[in-house]
Amino acid sequence: MTEINWPAILIHSHQDELIYLESNTDWQIESQQTIDISSQLIDSSGRCYLLGDSTKGGLGWKMSTEGIKLEELIEKIGAHASLLGYCCSAKIGAKDYPQAFEIMRYLENEI
Repeated sequence: MTEINWPAILIHSHQDELIYLESNTDWQIESQQTIDISSQLIDSSGRCYLLGDSTKGGLGWKMSTEGIKLEELIEKIGAHASLLGYCCSAKIGAKDYPQAFEIMRYLENEI
C-alpha cells in the first residue's frame, strides 16, 4: 500500500462538504464519526484512495486505480467554499494540487 501524503481531503459521496485532514491523527478522529463506505480520500499528491477491508481488520484506505483530475478537485473545493458562504467560489483556481490544498487550508482556518 502506498503511504498517504498528508494533508488530505475527505470526500463523502453526493455531498459538497469536504473535510480537510491535516494528518493521520485528524483522520483517526474523523473516522469515529459515521463514514460512508463510498467515501474517497485525496492526498496532497492528487492520489485517490477508497475505503476497503484492511489486512489488519476493519476498514482502511487503498489506492484507487482512478485519480481525480485537478479541475474536478477545484470544482469540489468551489462547491465547498460556497457552502461556507464564500461569494466568489466560482473564481477559485489552482495551478497544481499543492495550491489546491493551500486553498482548502485557508478555507478551513477561516471558519
